[in-house]
Amino acid sequence: MKIPKLLNCYKLLHKSHLLIMPILISGFLFYMTSCTNVPQSIQGDNDWSFIVYGDLRQGFGVYERLATSMAEIKPTPLLALCTGDVLLEAGKEAEWINFWKYSKPITDAMPVLIVRGNHEGNDESAEWLLHKETSIPDNQSFYYTIVLNNQKMIMLDTEIRGQEDSISNEQLQWLKNELNSASDLNEIENIFIFMHRPLYRQGVHLGEKLQNADELHQLFLQHKKIKAVIAGHDHLFHFQNKDGINYIISGGAGAELRHGYGGDYYHYLLFSLSEKNSTVNMKTLGMFNEVIEDRDL
Repeated sequence: MKIPKLLNCYKLLHKSHLLIMPILISGFLFYMTSCTNVPQSIQGDNDWSFIVYGDLRQGFGVYERLATSMAEIKPTPLLALCTGDVLLEAGKEAEWINFWKYSKPITDAMPVLIVRGNHEGNDESAEWLLHKETSIPDNQSFYYTIVLNNQKMIMLDTEIRGQEDSISNEQLQWLKNELNSASDLNEIENIFIFMHRPLYRQGVHLGEKLQNADELHQLFLQHKKIKAVIAGHDHLFHFQNKDGINYIISGGAGAELRHGYGGDYYHYLLFSLSEKNSTVNMKTLGMFNEVIEDRDL
């Protein structure tokens, strides 16, 4: 099932919560457990999980293998999130067709949400196609939030025309409101923030940062429920804890890697959550579901 149809089923509303219904998730789990000849798979540590990956840019040989590995995880994750750069060239419908083709192992098992990357483009034709492929209505922006099992997930847009490489203006005020409301709600346990460009670049671009990175960092410090800020853009894996905020870069889903800076391997991330113990575990997994890094957040 292609995610645009899936998002329509969930009635995605811009600037509002999306509550993924247990009965639909149960259907995904039944589908996976009823398959025959399921390959050897990694076992999730906790009650439920979600996947994060980013930066394909036509690296479909690598992505096909990673997608197959993602689909082998048991129990099946509830959601996959892509941190952007699905495309190499903005506005190319053929690339979207290939993306969904190679994503089929994932989309057969779970929903996929996409954060806009710089390679998705922000001119009128590219945005029209992105709206079409993500089923976000034409009159709505590419930043929004969902709630999944008491976890608030905020998807940001670092590519707004005229505001590239920043979270500013209307979006920044919206973000502040969303963080405030999540902090005030007892039923929200953790906040995860997803964006394409990281606040603090790594690898060959070490030392560069989002235009208002320090402002955003100070904002994040005011909200203790923030569990992680996850981005792509740099083609590697990187983890850092800055003043108590976990900043993670995952840009290894097929695009050319940046070697010589550490974290230069193809990968995706598996976040496992325990409702009983209120714990979050993050594994960095390679192309054959080998565990490269394992940490509790």
